[in-house]
Amino acid sequence: MAQAADVLMGRIAAEEHVVIAGGGLVGCDTALFLARRGHPVTIVEEGEDVALDEGAILNRLGLKEKLAEEGIAVRTNWRITGLFREGIIAVDRGWDQHRVLADLVVLALGFEPRRDLSEGLEAAGMRVWPLGDCVEPRCVYDAIHEGYRAGSSL
Repeated sequence: MAQAADVLMGRIAAEEHVVIAGGGLVGCDTALFLARRGHPVTIVEEGEDVALDEGAILNRLGLKEKLAEEGIAVRTNWRITGLFREGIIAVDRGWDQHRVLADLVVLALGFEPRRDLSEGLEAAGMRVWPLGDCVEPRCVYDAIHEGYRAGSSL
């Protein structure tokens, strides 16, 4: 099992079949990254659709098209209920159980804000304008606009 960031940064290498747990932007991007390197990929998403992240509306149709072009299997309305040596166990909305084989399960289930640096600088008496993912993990669009507003307030 691995985190999506570790796979994308090359710290974890996939062997063959991969299951991505989570169909947000990070999960979809990780799936494309792996599929383009020859790995069979299945995205398992608990929700109704993939790429429903805030700010993804403009990218969603193109992203879903690319997933299909790369042959990535997308399983929506499935909840992962267990892991076994060869993959995952999931249930769909009708409570049917499914086993998906995988050599690697990649978690793309969201992030927590990292405030340690901003809090440390504030504790040292420095003026800090927290923005971007240290406030709340979101799209780069939000960080750019927060940075602009912070810079404009100086």
